[in-house]
Amino acid sequence: MSHRTFIQHCKHFAARSLWYVKHFSISPLGISWMRLHGARVGSHLHLESLPICRCYGNGQIEIGDHVTIFNRLSENTAGISHRTALVAGSGATLRIGHHVGISGAILDARASITIGNYCLLGANCSIFTSDHHSLDPMERRQGRTESVKMLPVILEDDVWIGANAIVLKGVTIGAGSVVGAGSVVVKNVGRGEIVAGNPARLIGLVNGAQSQDLQSVSPTQFESASR
Repeated sequence: MSHRTFIQHCKHFAARSLWYVKHFSISPLGISWMRLHGARVGSHLHLESLPICRCYGNGQIEIGDHVTIFNRLSENTAGISHRTALVAGSGATLRIGHHVGISGAILDARASITIGNYCLLGANCSIFTSDHHSLDPMERRQGRTESVKMLPVILEDDVWIGANAIVLKGVTIGAGSVVGAGSVVVKNVGRGEIVAGNPARLIGLVNGAQSQDLQSVSPTQFESASR
């Protein structure tokens, strides 16, 4: 084989490889890579690129069946700006149920995070179980973290978290609820509720009915909270 022919074969192989990467899932490689980083992965995980996956100490990541994780804008044009990050701190478990869709989310389980079945986590949404830094400025200067609070977060089945929303420590979001895009959730959300805003507040119910809480909100307040 001549040198020129060899170069042509190499170019052809590279072009075919790039086409394969662009048009096919890297799930088999991704599953092996995630297991190598300590995750327990169920069947039919769909990946087109690799998320960040980190287990610290005895932290655990558990992923159910039929889960899809997107990491690039080309995979979900809703506005992904970074790879999905799956993080389990020492002693914590990040547990993701079955039939869950995740797009560029940050799941930072310093305390445990539980995500139910059929949940959708929109582009760039974040779940934090820790403040990460002390509220005391002197403790922050000294790098002390003993007073930092950590509380678990639970998403029950069929929860939809909108793009760029943030869920903070200690929150439980009830089954079938919806969190509006860009919201900051600081307290529990009941089942079937629609919340939005910073801080997130009740603006509706999934079945369209009005609760007693909603009846006390004026139309102007309701419109403002929905934006």
